[in-house]
Amino acid sequence: MSRDRLCANLTIPSLLPKAVENNTTNFKFPHDGFGVRAIKQLAAKLLLVFFPPNRTFMRITIDPKHSHNFGVNTEGKGQLDITLAQTEKLVWRSIEQWGLLAALFEGYEAAAHYRQ
Repeated sequence: MSRDRLCANLTIPSLLPKAVENNTTNFKFPHDGFGVRAIKQLAAKLLLVFFPPNRTFMRITIDPKHSHNFGVNTEGKGQLDITLAQTEKLVWRSIEQWGLLAALFEGYEAAAHYRQ
């Protein structure tokens, strides 16, 4: 923990506060800010890798060998694909509405910090 706190003091001190520190503590940040910029850039890149802005981060499909279990013929497969694509968009909208990307960014920051 002492090594982690030392790294936190060099980058983002509020990520790993001491037991006596809380949300009202004024943390001192390093003068150059290089560590902070590096962690934030790494977290932003991780967010772009896992959640690319120009396409969905997941694809919901049904394996063709299992589609007969659902009684889907070729005509119904097109409708099923449309419904699954709408479900993908609904999941993405829910993630945006709940603000999960900001929480994920903070999580990636913390993970990048602890991996130093």
